[in-house]
Amino acid sequence: MSNDETRKQRIGNVGVLDLRTTSAETVAQIEGIGNVGLLLYSPDSAALIPRLKIGNLGSSLEVPADARILSGQVALNAGSFAEGTASSTLLVTGQVLIDDSVTEEILEQYQGHIILAGQALCPRHLLGLLEAKIDNLLGQVRPYEQGTKISMGVLTLSECYLQGLDDNSDLMVLGELRLPQVLPNELLTRKLGALQVQGSILCHEENLAALSGRFSTLGNTAQITVIPAGFHLVEQALTLDAEMLEALPAKKLYCRQHVIILPGVTASALESGLDAINTERFILCPVALKSAVARTCDVLETRIIS
Repeated sequence: MSNDETRKQRIGNVGVLDLRTTSAETVAQIEGIGNVGLLLYSPDSAALIPRLKIGNLGSSLEVPADARILSGQVALNAGSFAEGTASSTLLVTGQVLIDDSVTEEILEQYQGHIILAGQALCPRHLLGLLEAKIDNLLGQVRPYEQGTKISMGVLTLSECYLQGLDDNSDLMVLGELRLPQVLPNELLTRKLGALQVQGSILCHEENLAALSGRFSTLGNTAQITVIPAGFHLVEQALTLDAEMLEALPAKKLYCRQHVIILPGVTASALESGLDAINTERFILCPVALKSAVARTCDVLETRIIS
């Protein structure tokens, strides 16, 4: 095997592969690439594509080498469209939120090219104009109603947060919606209007019906984690000894991380300290406690390591 062959590298799966400014020398050092979701290339680098050994390719786009690229989850306001000549290109490869500071006049005056490889959310009155401005769309444009409160990232609903909302407030969450505590259902139904969640939801079973009743007819793409009724949420890894068992705030626990039960805990102490335990990970316990632990959980859903 030659030294050139030993220096070649293999690249795994790639969401976005940017080939716009790549040289022929760089491509020659690549042995192969796994799956590629989106391949970006410029007119100058188009000839290099056949030389790449790509497993599966989702789609490809020709993009100028000097294009402005925004990846992931981004928000665009009026200032984002302040600059844009007829030769400039804006490419978004993730999820973009057009906030309500962008007016029809601002969007009409923007002269640059827009390429969307993902999802755009915009005020409903801008929907047609934005779609007309997009030169190339690999994804979708979805509207939201003016006045909707929008959160990007993690939003935790608490009684204090809800009390600060106007009644029947429309809410959009791009990320994670969390209800770590059981909230009054009357408060949820009074304060929340239409609810859109794109990401994930964590809530207690006691609030699930009230929350689901708020979901917008536009649909939700959220994964919902439901904490069973009567269970106390524990988000960090939990290590239990005899003293911890006596000090637990609840006898039914829903644990998002693993649980370790230390040697020295007796079966009687475990049974008196815990009625039930549910974990998304695993329970590690001494061999002598395996039967007692099994009586506190669903053995078909819980991994017990002894």
